[in-house]
Amino acid sequence: MVASGLPVVPILAEEVDLPRYPSLSPDGEEVVFSWRGDLWRVGMDGGRAMRLTSHPGIDSRSAWHPDGTSLVFESD
Repeated sequence: MVASGLPVVPILAEEVDLPRYPSLSPDGEEVVFSWRGDLWRVGMDGGRAMRLTSHPGIDSRSAWHPDGTSLVFESD
């Protein structure tokens, strides 16, 4: 998956508290959410979340492309 034209950086989180702005994938298999200013992806069955973005800005409110291949999101 590519977020905003950038490759996925495989940084994992084991315990996520207070995720915000969930966005369900078109196939219902994954969810992307904002946590600590970055976007994260995890399967609907749970497990470790993978960081999709990492920079000084605040990323939030993502939406999947209908074919599930990319995301759009707000960032400051």
